[in-house]
Amino acid sequence: VKKDMIIFAGLAGLAGGGASMNNLAIRKILHDIGFLPDNLFVYSDGGLMFQAFKPGEILLICGTGSACVGKDVDGKRIVRGGFGRLLGDEGSGYHIGLQAIKKALEIDQEEGEQTSLIPLIKEHLSVMELKNAVTPLQQGTITPDQVASLAPSIFLEAKRGDECAKQLVHAAAQDLGILLSKMGQRVGCE
Repeated sequence: VKKDMIIFAGLAGLAGGGASMNNLAIRKILHDIGFLPDNLFVYSDGGLMFQAFKPGEILLICGTGSACVGKDVDGKRIVRGGFGRLLGDEGSGYHIGLQAIKKALEIDQEEGEQTSLIPLIKEHLSVMELKNAVTPLQQGTITPDQVASLAPSIFLEAKRGDECAKQLVHAAAQDLGILLSKMGQRVGCE
């Protein structure tokens, strides 16, 4: 974008874009590159989709994080979940990855059956021993995105028959099912 170029309108749907501090930061960045502030529309990913919803419709988001957005019969926006990795996000990629790491640490301390997840997690996190991942996880050196990016491999291991991976996937599906069920009741959707 050229400095003298003015962009008249912008629409963005970004994870976390609905939080006021994030929204202000995103708006500032977009304004700084040439968008007119009065023509900026910044929503969360679910908030953007909500604009196209009909009453009774629901969107389930389960990426790095998880949330459920719906529109009730009065057109009111209803949100469940979406509190982030520290306060929720059950069923999300991050939650699946974190649960896998926890379970692998337990198993590695000889508290459970063997799983193909241990070598997979070691390789993914670039550690020789699982216990060497604990401090980097706690300090944020191993990022939430790195943890969430374990999820596809966990799904693959579940498909291959690894019992631990199957249990993790089943638990995530149950969590997402509960989220959907609560939302369905709230918006009047079967």
